[in-house]
Amino acid sequence: AAAPDDAAVKSLVDGVAMVERDLASALEKHHVRQVAGVGAPFDHNVHQAVVEIEAPDVPAGHVAQVLQSGYILHERLLRPAMVAVAKAPEAS
Repeated sequence: AAAPDDAAVKSLVDGVAMVERDLASALEKHHVRQVAGVGAPFDHNVHQAVVEIEAPDVPAGHVAQVLQSGYILHERLLRPAMVAVAKAPEAS
C-alpha cells in the first residue's frame, strides 16, 4: 500500500475543518454554545477539573487545557468541560 501524499492529507484536513465549522454554525443557530476554554477563569459551574498542571503562560486558577469541550443550551449546562487547571508555580 502506498503512503498518502501531502495533497490527500491536506484535502482530508480541510474537509474535517469544513464539517467542524458547519456543525458549530448549526449548533449556534439552535442556541448551543461552547463553554469558555483556555485562559478562562476556572468556574466549577461549567468546568470539571480533572488535573492541575503547571502552565507558565496561564494564570493560576485558570483553564490551561481543555480535555473535552462542554456545551450550554440557552443558560442550561448540557455537559461540563473537562479541563486542566493551571497551578501556581512552586517556589524553589
